[in-house]
Amino acid sequence: MSGEMDNADAKHLVCPVLGVQEWLQPGAHQRVEALLADLRALNVRELRMGFSWADWHTKEDRAWYEWLLPRLASEVNVTLYFTFAPPRLELQSKAYARPRNPRDYADFLDLIITGLGEHFTWIELWNECNNINGWSWRLDPEWKNFYEMIGAAAYRTKQRGKKTLLSGMAPMNPHWLESLCERGVIEHIDAVGVQGFPGTREFDWYDWREPVGKLRDMLRHHGLDPEIWITATGYSTWRYDEFRQLCMLDELLQAPVERIYWYSFYDLHLDQCHQNGFREDERHYHFGLKNAHGKPKLLYRTWANEGIAGVRALAVLGRYTGANLPQDVTKRQPAKRAKVRRSTLITGGAGFIGINL
Repeated sequence: MSGEMDNADAKHLVCPVLGVQEWLQPGAHQRVEALLADLRALNVRELRMGFSWADWHTKEDRAWYEWLLPRLASEVNVTLYFTFAPPRLELQSKAYARPRNPRDYADFLDLIITGLGEHFTWIELWNECNNINGWSWRLDPEWKNFYEMIGAAAYRTKQRGKKTLLSGMAPMNPHWLESLCERGVIEHIDAVGVQGFPGTREFDWYDWREPVGKLRDMLRHHGLDPEIWITATGYSTWRYDEFRQLCMLDELLQAPVERIYWYSFYDLHLDQCHQNGFREDERHYHFGLKNAHGKPKLLYRTWANEGIAGVRALAVLGRYTGANLPQDVTKRQPAKRAKVRRSTLITGGAGFIGINL
């Protein structure tokens, strides 16, 4: 960020609130109880969860949400992101297509607030708005329907006493966000969401300060100061690098944002279909703190046993080798340097095979 640090910048240097994201399928009552037990073990009180607009229109799934939200709210703070227009209201028969009438979305949120609003405070408007998986912008090339849908929903939600979160940008795009500011869409938004997966989907950056700083500068230019949340981020252990997953959380906690949601609690089972397709990308199936069978990974074990302080301490250990390992962290004598060995370079097609074995 440019310029000297002021009070507005300083408040964003406090360690952000940390939560977890998980999608809960209708009828998965045992999964809910297991998730709540795991959240207690990690001392996590914030949960981000998807709410399917399409599912609400079936009797069975409506009963599911009427049970689920009170159960979750009895132990954690739930932030709901509402997405997936029902087929009869969609412009196309795709889960991410926009609704025919943009204002139907505000009517739906009004209905949910009336029936279940006592169980949540924050409403996240849609999901991955500037990503083709979240919003079919080919059908709305000038974003007019999106502006109308989000603007009406944010205004109605604020009138009903709820806080509003603009769905996480994926990828982060200050120019796209600025177009919303210019049209007054951000006027009723309390927090702006961003998403990113350094080291898994994005390989060219690890430091959140620069991209978040650009967003804050742009928002201030328009006289706006909403919170900025990282609504989905994580690290896939598809190549069994669990220690790197732990280090990524430590780096993430240095981001100048108010809140972070780690994606996700459990790996996606290999028999399930990801939104991008069945087994389309192996990385999609290994973002969890636990694997698909409930076995905890290194990050979960450290977090549960030692807390976040233990996670950060272990990450610090990983940044040092032998003689320059800090005594106040290890409380042990520095390890002796290993004998230098000759390196082997694998090139060509064998290189890809080699790094994945």
